Amino acid sequence: MQNKTHMGMALTILGATLFSLNAILLKTITIDGLLLSALRGAIGGLVLLPFLRIKKINWSLNTLLLFIAFTGQCTLIIFSVRMTSTPVAIGIQFTSPIWLYLAERKKGEKFSLSRTWPLIVLLIGIVLFMFSRGEGVTMAGNLIALCTSFTHAAMTYFSKRVVGDCPIGTASLCCLFLSAVIFLFMIPAPVQAVMSVPASAWPMILVLGIVQFGGGYAFYYMGVRHISSKTAGMLAPIEMVLAPTWVALFLGEWTDT
Repeated sequence: MQNKTHMGMALTILGATLFSLNAILLKTITIDGLLLSALRGAIGGLVLLPFLRIKKINWSLNTLLLFIAFTGQCTLIIFSVRMTSTPVAIGIQFTSPIWLYLAERKKGEKFSLSRTWPLIVLLIGIVLFMFSRGEGVTMAGNLIALCTSFTHAAMTYFSKRVVGDCPIGTASLCCLFLSAVIFLFMIPAPVQAVMSVPASAWPMILVLGIVQFGGGYAFYYMGVRHISSKTAGMLAPIEMVLAPTWVALFLGEWTDT
């Protein structure tokens, strides 16, 4: 049991590490965020599709809620970074462990400061982020970012209840559902939009779709099988630490101190 827990934590961290590659890979291409998200979803979903086992998918209301939370997570973050500072948006997003703790807290469970102090810090962080001031920071954008905190928590919460024996197949369906929603309802002329993507951008889009998106969620869902949603939520913010680290190491761009 302990070995499975350690393996689950390692897989979740690996997934978060692949998510963090987003920071440096996106520096090389400039296309619309929604279009890129749809393309990443389509590519990642198709690459993972051979691992789908329909009979092993836990079809239920939770499955639909997972698809909705996943899509909300991946689209709302795009709108939030458009409307507010990117560090603020990402910071608010990763306060999701608060909601996971509240969702999974057992009835009658006694309050323990040793277990909850990280969540108290995150709660303080939400307040500071929400009312922070600076260039490009808006309350509307911060509120959308707060919604991504809920959707990220919901995505992790429902994935724990859905992935079962087919975590990679579940990741494939989530990616394809996201892509379908964006192409059908959010991009006015999807065919023309795809055709307008420059040829030079496609190699990096493929890497983003296969490695960063498809691989990231595949490992994340495999990890969630063996650990609690709360633990997965506490490990996910590793992405927020690694992303600027890769940018600094490989692109030489350092954040201001």
